[in-house]
Amino acid sequence: MVKEETRILERILHGIMVTDMRGHIIYCNPSNVKIFGYSKSDIEGMSIRTLHDEDDKMPFRSLIDKINQDKPVIMRWHGIHKNGQRVWLDIRASLIPGTNDEPDSCVISLHKIDDLKETEMELSKNKAFAETILDATADGIISVNEEGEIIQVNDTVRRMFGYSWEELAGRSVKMLVPLTKTHDIDYYLGRLESSNGGDYSVDRKETQALRKDGTSFPVELSVSEVTWDGRKIHTAIIKDLTSRRKLEKRILEIGNEERKKIGSELHDGLGQMLTGIRLQAEFVARRLKANGVPGADEIEEIAGLLQDADEEARLIAQGMVATDIDQKGLSRAINKLCERVRKSSGIKCSVNLSEKIDHIQDQSVALNIFRIIQEAVNNAVKYSQAENLSIELTSNPHLYVKIEDDGVGFDPDAKDISGSGIAIMNHRAKVLGGEFEIERTGENRTAVKCEFPNLTS
Repeated sequence: MVKEETRILERILHGIMVTDMRGHIIYCNPSNVKIFGYSKSDIEGMSIRTLHDEDDKMPFRSLIDKINQDKPVIMRWHGIHKNGQRVWLDIRASLIPGTNDEPDSCVISLHKIDDLKETEMELSKNKAFAETILDATADGIISVNEEGEIIQVNDTVRRMFGYSWEELAGRSVKMLVPLTKTHDIDYYLGRLESSNGGDYSVDRKETQALRKDGTSFPVELSVSEVTWDGRKIHTAIIKDLTSRRKLEKRILEIGNEERKKIGSELHDGLGQMLTGIRLQAEFVARRLKANGVPGADEIEEIAGLLQDADEEARLIAQGMVATDIDQKGLSRAINKLCERVRKSSGIKCSVNLSEKIDHIQDQSVALNIFRIIQEAVNNAVKYSQAENLSIELTSNPHLYVKIEDDGVGFDPDAKDISGSGIAIMNHRAKVLGGEFEIERTGENRTAVKCEFPNLTS
């Protein structure tokens, strides 16, 4: 080698060696001493096979063949230190043409990457550990990009929805959390986009999810946003509420059964007793009046009060039992409710009902829908000062409920709008797998809305 070129190579921190075409080392710079532990004079004249693990995927002969066929090779090798330990090496190799332009030697640069390889292995372990933890969690975890396309899910999601990873990768998350008339996944992503930058999260929200087989089920959804490598990543945690909803539905059914029992006892027990006492009071009043004994008018007044109490008890019993739903369908019960509103409050009450609503087979479902409507109507009568009230129950194809009034409404910014009545309506809707919303419309009307994506009539 030319003396100047050799002096330059001596100062390079990476290992540089030149071999003939059989793999005998013709030259090596001092950096190889640090890499392999041999002296420079020991290395020169040595076969490269002594320094290289021939069990690697590409031994020296294959390396030469690869360079002859293609461009210079860039790869990783296991080197062998003098003490027998393996050394991870990043190598670059190319051939040097001789006097007749045929290659007669090979130049190889070697860079020790043990620390880098250990870091890669540690990162790989950490990644595998994190994936194991995520896959073992009971909740589903979905990561999507800014377009709402799925980029990662854990095993729980695959089991929960019945899809394989290949069926989910790159697809819209809406296939799992479909559209409703109230809130959909775009609503949550939109709230994230409207934040002031940085990491952000949306509180838990209950909604409906859709399995591969087309069945829907209730879930609790929370969405967070982080910025990773300059991109916004949205991560949704999904909790399956199916078991909880079944339990809550059963609790409501037990409550309805108890209400029905109490209502029947009011009607058949207290109601009959009040009727009997009233009849006796009327009889005593007639006797007193016939005999000219003072006090007949007072007794007649008591009889009138007893009649009022009897009628009030029967109305309470009817409200608790809701026998119209059992015997004549949901539409009849809603129409009677509207009729009572007109008579008792003077509010104009209109009803728009789908003909299909009486086809709801589950009486517990029909009763809970009626209770939601009943609570919304009672709230409007008590607090809204409305002149007009409308009840709408349609099916196209999902069941949709809307109770609207033209009263004074409510302050949407007030902290105290979620009273017990609203909370109960919301809970009943959730138990049936529905979405509940109360809002002040552009026409200055208050609307209570419920949509039930998994209920069709």
